[in-house]
Amino acid sequence: MSSPTVFSALIAGLLSFLSPCVLPLIPAYISFISGMSTGELSNKRARGRVFQASLGFVLGFTLVFAVLGVAFSGGARMLQLAGLSRILDLVGGIVTILLGINFIFDFISFLRADNRLIGRFSGKKLSGNLQATLLGMSFALGWSPCIGPLLASILFMASQKGSAAMAFLLLLIYSAGLGIPFLLTGLFFDRAQPVLRFFKRHAKQVRILSGLILVLMGLSMAFGQLGSFPSKTAALGYRLSGFVGARPGLAMGMDLTLYALLLLFAAQPLLAATKAVGEKRPVPGRLSSFRIAIMILIGLLALSEILGGFRLLGALASWLGSGLTPRQP
Repeated sequence: MSSPTVFSALIAGLLSFLSPCVLPLIPAYISFISGMSTGELSNKRARGRVFQASLGFVLGFTLVFAVLGVAFSGGARMLQLAGLSRILDLVGGIVTILLGINFIFDFISFLRADNRLIGRFSGKKLSGNLQATLLGMSFALGWSPCIGPLLASILFMASQKGSAAMAFLLLLIYSAGLGIPFLLTGLFFDRAQPVLRFFKRHAKQVRILSGLILVLMGLSMAFGQLGSFPSKTAALGYRLSGFVGARPGLAMGMDLTLYALLLLFAAQPLLAATKAVGEKRPVPGRLSSFRIAIMILIGLLALSEILGGFRLLGALASWLGSGLTPRQP
């Protein structure tokens, strides 16, 4: 399986986690499956219990999604053998485009059904790893109206692999993109709150990005180009590698510019504090340890770039080139 295909499935899972009808309910999910209040979740002593419950929940919906991928792949394979693969691509593409447009404009009301489903569990708690796993399997169906568009795009992608094992693996990767942030939120609940609030504030942008990705994938399906995506990304990696080799100075300048922008973004609270002092306003708090660690990492990468070590564009070119080799004419 190519790296770009793996990356697509992982990003689809992450966007599912960030979906505006999933992300706001994450604290309620974690509280419900662990049997603890949101205030208790911030207690470091509760991390082990919360992590076990979260892991059971993730395993539950991962199993459902993976089995669904195998079943869908088998059905698609039968249609391909019957000579209907082109119709499958066209129908799948049109449906994916429609769902992508709905992600942006939210005009299909029944795709918001999961909000009402989850609301029935408000104020209740559940404990036990087995119960959490069963609940994860149940919520995989409850989430489907919301994350269905992204899940459907990965299912169509899996159907073109021609192998149930590959489809199973692709859906596992999708589940990892959805499940790993869930596990990290449960494990570091107190520190995850600022990140959750950030994405809640930018929920509209997440919806638009998700919708645009789905529309592009739908167009690729409809025109029969989705299967050639890995080879095209590999070809892009080869061209990018040639650019880095021919213009190393310019490539380094582009890398360092990106590092500088990332540093400015990470140091935003510190810059806001400097501006506040000049305007005689209350000064915000200091940089968090997480932001400091990110800034140190960015600085080390930039230093490595200058010393001729790690090259960001070079690494990106190698990663893209690790996909399928472009077909020979």
